[in-house]
Amino acid sequence: MSDLEYSNDDVESDSETELQEAFAKGLLKPGLNVEYVEEKKHFKNKIVEMKEKLNGIQLNLEWIERLDLVNEPAPIAPEIAIKIQEEQLKHEAKLSQFKGKKKKAIVNGVEDPSLNDFQMAKSDEHMHKVREHLLKKQRGQELNERVKQMRHLRKVGKQVQVQAKLKQASEKRELMEEVKKYRKGLRKDLDFLDDKKKKNSSVQGNQKENRNKKLNMKQKYKDNKFGFGGKKRGIKRNTRTV
Repeated sequence: MSDLEYSNDDVESDSETELQEAFAKGLLKPGLNVEYVEEKKHFKNKIVEMKEKLNGIQLNLEWIERLDLVNEPAPIAPEIAIKIQEEQLKHEAKLSQFKGKKKKAIVNGVEDPSLNDFQMAKSDEHMHKVREHLLKKQRGQELNERVKQMRHLRKVGKQVQVQAKLKQASEKRELMEEVKKYRKGLRKDLDFLDDKKKKNSSVQGNQKENRNKKLNMKQKYKDNKFGFGGKKRGIKRNTRTV
């Protein structure tokens, strides 16, 4: 090694020892071994300049251009003011009475049920809210019951539809089986077709009977109102004998 390398090592060792001594004494501060100076913020309140700026941007317009108003509270009618004072006096008297009774009851160790009257007294507004809440609850229950009924009716209707479809499918299956038997020669007559026609004719007959009943009732009503037709002469003739 050369003399320059020895000198560099000595310098580094000396700097390290100095740093260790400075750290032990508490002289080192944050900032990569550079002395850190904490800057304090100075808040400037330039009142004069701010007022000048305000005067520069302010517009002194007439009232018709601004239409701003500064009003005092409206005066209360004397009747209402008297009522308010009376209510306040009543409230203060009731409150003082309640406090006095409560103190005496606590001192004597007596529970007075009338002390709860002041706490249980509710205003008309509160009772109105309670009534509205109860009515709302009742309407909600009625609505829930209606919804349940509608759901039940829908279920019943669906069950009826399903039963009707199953019946149709079973009848169709039976008819197809009878047709297959006839094709294979296991059956020689076609009575099953007549049975189906009889069923259809019975259903149609019932429908016609219902229709005829309705028509007959209509015809009876017309007959009672307008008569049975025929000769109308002489109906309004005076038959009174003197």
